[in-house]
Amino acid sequence: MNARISRFVDAFGRFLIGLGLIVLAFVGYQLWGTGILESRAQARLETDFTERQAQVGALGAASSTTVAPATTVPSTDTDDDGSATTGPPVTQPIVIAPELAAELLPESGEPLGFIRIEKIGLERAIVEGVGRDDLRKGPGHFGNPPLPGQAGNAAIAAIAPPSASRSTTWTSWTQAT
Repeated sequence: MNARISRFVDAFGRFLIGLGLIVLAFVGYQLWGTGILESRAQARLETDFTERQAQVGALGAASSTTVAPATTVPSTDTDDDGSATTGPPVTQPIVIAPELAAELLPESGEPLGFIRIEKIGLERAIVEGVGRDDLRKGPGHFGNPPLPGQAGNAAIAAIAPPSASRSTTWTSWTQAT
């Protein structure tokens, strides 16, 4: 009977060791593997975005319509006594001709632009769409709201990579806002 119990304990111990190795491999993938996959996706998005800019530039040059770039102008405020003061600069929205806008919009999962938040050290390519595969590449733009740079509120969704410390991310985010 002792031999039977000994074999059972031995087999159960080996099972637990194997299970522990599987869990350890999964944790390693979550901590480092997803970051590596996102870095590769971001590099591909940057290349795709550069190629798309060249295509859009050729399209804009061949088109009779124009794209007015975003401009920065000083803002003016009125004091309590009615005198005008100059405030911080305000960026005016980009104006895109409607017939050209349809050609410029990327498909789901394609790069749309870049987002940079210097206070938290973030610079990522934004993709069109918020599906699971889209968000694995980087932050995603909801399809219906205005594009970044246009009048209105742009909506961008993202998931925090498992390698990011939740407390550090939250602290950085609250300090940045």
